[in-house]
Amino acid sequence: MNTDNSKFYVIQKWMINKLNLKGLDLLIYAIIYGYSQDGDSEFFGSLTYLSEMTGSTKRGVIKSLSNLLENGYIFKNEIITNNIKCVKYSVNTKKIAEMELSSLVVNSVQYPVGGELSSSGVVNSVHGGGELSTPNNIDYNIYDKKKCNKGSPQPNFPTNTQPKLRNRIPPTVEEVAQYCLERNNGIDAEEFCDFYKSKGWKVGKEPMHDWQASVRTWERNHKKKSTSEKTKPQKTYGENEIPLKAAKWLSNKIHSLYPSIPEVNDETLQQWASEFDNFIKDGHEPSELSEVMHFVIQDDFWKSKISSPSDLIKHYVKIMMKAESEGWFN
Repeated sequence: MNTDNSKFYVIQKWMINKLNLKGLDLLIYAIIYGYSQDGDSEFFGSLTYLSEMTGSTKRGVIKSLSNLLENGYIFKNEIITNNIKCVKYSVNTKKIAEMELSSLVVNSVQYPVGGELSSSGVVNSVHGGGELSTPNNIDYNIYDKKKCNKGSPQPNFPTNTQPKLRNRIPPTVEEVAQYCLERNNGIDAEEFCDFYKSKGWKVGKEPMHDWQASVRTWERNHKKKSTSEKTKPQKTYGENEIPLKAAKWLSNKIHSLYPSIPEVNDETLQQWASEFDNFIKDGHEPSELSEVMHFVIQDDFWKSKISSPSDLIKHYVKIMMKAESEGWFN
């Protein structure tokens, strides 16, 4: 096992007393926390790195990562670039924020790579990458400000032991998904993030300050829309109203591109107009909607995917992002 004894990581006492972590789960959590505690960064080290840092096997590392994910202590983010999958991990800061940390006291020791603590707290050598035998007895807050090896990622050391409550902008999809799950609101976290990403994380013209409040607003609008669709009679749209104009325009363009598809009847046009109307009421500018529709009709990929307003609305953010990347709005 190739180890560098200058490398170390920090185990804080609340990880044991508050999260009830122990053994290899504790060690891996501490490593991930060191790289992601600021709420913006992520740990992207390999299984080999984790096994060397903890003196464990890859099998043990995989099992511990699975335990931490299952218990909601960490998040996993998979990104595929050039057909290569990159896996990143970050701690669940909300889980930390729920702890009562006012009574924590910082103690300092250094835990070398490739060693284990015996029942007496003495560091023993571990050879051959075997499983940790007795890490459960660690009852120290490991904290040493020696410089890490320049060839390895630098952990973010805290200035105090109290994890900060943050409403960081922008949030991750995982953070939004967790919040929506807690509220049981059925909101699609990815759709929420994609929408506000396309808006530059602004609410109207102002920068977003509280994404959780925006989720709640999104939730209320979603409920109002659902209730409205169930209880209100269908509105009849006039020829000069924007929703019906948009519905007719889309129907005509689809028919001109694919003559085998008949133009929709008046009843369906009214339904389409209602969908466009609700979409506009959700905060989408008619002028922007018009630009996106014009882009769809000329785009080789999207014009074959859109056959109704619901298709357009479902993929709206992705379409708009592609249009922006191609300079369509310039």
